[in-house]
Amino acid sequence: MFKIDWDQQGILDKFFKEEISWFANNVLDKFIAAFFIGVSLILLCFPYEALKGESKSVIITMNSFYLYGIFFIQNKYTTYTETGKTRKTIYELVKYLPVTKVQLCFFRIRKIFKVCLGVTLFVVAVKVVTSMALYGSFSVFDVIIPVLMQLILPIGLNLLGVF
Repeated sequence: MFKIDWDQQGILDKFFKEEISWFANNVLDKFIAAFFIGVSLILLCFPYEALKGESKSVIITMNSFYLYGIFFIQNKYTTYTETGKTRKTIYELVKYLPVTKVQLCFFRIRKIFKVCLGVTLFVVAVKVVTSMALYGSFSVFDVIIPVLMQLILPIGLNLLGVF
């Protein structure tokens, strides 16, 4: 059974506290993540009733933009670029610390969970308020779809190692 080792998590917190100074592409990753999540939020906040007649490609597109933004947020916890060289896995740097790959995975999930939870709560709140204002009621899918697509899917993909 895997457990979170809080001592190793503290070591990783200290290690990544200096990330701004040694990641050359950190600013670009944050900008791209904000762009894709911002674009997806515009589409994600539409109530389920408003998208009932639309094709499923709209729903797939807005969730793909969101997942792409999450990928760029967690990118700083998976790869790094040295000056003039190709990207390498962050484990190449962390392997000299007393930290296992499992704890590094838990660290990434912990960092992404905060962002995903915030976005999910925002989307659910806006969908419910908008549905109540426009239609007088809200659909259960206004809550279920954001929880599945904005919270569980990114965490699950990270657990499987897709990101």
